[in-house]
Amino acid sequence: ECLCWQPRWPKVIRQAGKKGKPIPKETTLSDYPPDVQKGILESRLEWCVLDEKTGKYVDYGNSD
Repeated sequence: ECLCWQPRWPKVIRQAGKKGKPIPKETTLSDYPPDVQKGILESRLEWCVLDEKTGKYVDYGNSD
């Protein structure tokens, strides 16, 4: 990588799961500005979620 600095996760993410530390909230579509939401929704068919237990792709009913 050609970065002159080391990227770091926010402190709340780095400490997540440690005893006595808060768990960060899950990110939802509404956390993003409208133009980013539009881009996410337009590209939703380009990614998928794999169920760790079954090894199958999760169908959320949004495929065309």
